[in-house]
Amino acid sequence: MTKTPVRILFVCTGNTCRSPTAEWMTRWMLEKIPGQGEAEVASAGLAAHPGAPFSEHAQRLLTERWGQKVDHGARQLTSEMIEEADWVLTMTDSQRQAVLAMSNVAEGRTRLLREFVGGCGDIPDPYGGGRDEYENMVDTVEQAVTALVEKIRVEDEDDEDCPGQ
Repeated sequence: MTKTPVRILFVCTGNTCRSPTAEWMTRWMLEKIPGQGEAEVASAGLAAHPGAPFSEHAQRLLTERWGQKVDHGARQLTSEMIEEADWVLTMTDSQRQAVLAMSNVAEGRTRLLREFVGGCGDIPDPYGGGRDEYENMVDTVEQAVTALVEKIRVEDEDDEDCPGQ
């Protein structure tokens, strides 16, 4: 029996920095590190301007650290996106509350990214800040996504131990 990959949706405000960083890092870790599980990963923003480009400051950091360029255009969050996702992971509690208000099925699948992986607190928005704020955001998202990928891997292993699930 083929297991359906978990569908993860990262949500932030504008979908130009935090959520696409989390989306990119999750995909990169799952693709580059064998045996890390499978997931369909996307991101969207509560107040996104569709097509807005990825943050220049965040792009610079990802290029410096991983040698990668992120090709991303912002997407506006819809209730359909929430309903199609298994996990909706927000950067702040206010975003989590907004997602919960958008869909009656969001309750069991929407959590703070940091809370979902055993941490706590919001991932601050670096918008308008300098390099230090963006480095803090990238570091925080990387820590959370590393734990998320481990959670995906462990769930895949658990499913292998229990045929038919």
